[in-house]
Amino acid sequence: MSDEPDPSRRRILQAAAGAGFAGVAGSAATVAYLTDRSSFPGNETGAGSLNLGLAADAAEGDDEADYVPSDDDFEDESTVSVAFSSLEPGDSGVLTTAYRVCGAPGRVWFRVRTDGDDETALARRLDVRVAERPDCDGDGDALFAGTLDELIAAYEDGVQIGYDCVECEPACVDLEWTFDENPPSDVDDDSFTSELEFAAVQCRHNETPENPWN
Repeated sequence: MSDEPDPSRRRILQAAAGAGFAGVAGSAATVAYLTDRSSFPGNETGAGSLNLGLAADAAEGDDEADYVPSDDDFEDESTVSVAFSSLEPGDSGVLTTAYRVCGAPGRVWFRVRTDGDDETALARRLDVRVAERPDCDGDGDALFAGTLDELIAAYEDGVQIGYDCVECEPACVDLEWTFDENPPSDVDDDSFTSELEFAAVQCRHNETPENPWN
């Protein structure tokens, strides 16, 4: 195997003209998409309005989570859809989602869901670790460690992340994943899609943090 880096394993973030989303590609194993922005009751309150933006980076192998977004990387979206397929035993990688809230200080909420009602054995064979880097720099603060299906169960209702009220400086959430070294044959051709959803609620006039999905 060549020692030359595979370009598909590096960051590719580009707007898909006319499609309304931006794509982030790893290798054939994972593909992530920034999808349509959603609105929440707290997004616009009082004199200010919020602009929640996301940027994403996918890499595979033993690369560390070191993505630091530029201003041009951000899209006005609220969801990253992540698809796992064609995995080989021991495959690993990291998906980093950067978020920022501009226009007014806001609290950021995060949840993980499946694409529809789909759930497969593959999600039980993917070990994941979620960490947050408040400045998208340095080591992350661990938020979760377990399997992907356990992560979905723990985060499907949403949790607040980041500082109490964040502003336009970006922060990053890293999803590190590793596929089973000895998976059973019934997951050889399996695939799985999950969604990382973000929401921002304006701090002004909202002194008590409230989950926007409740």
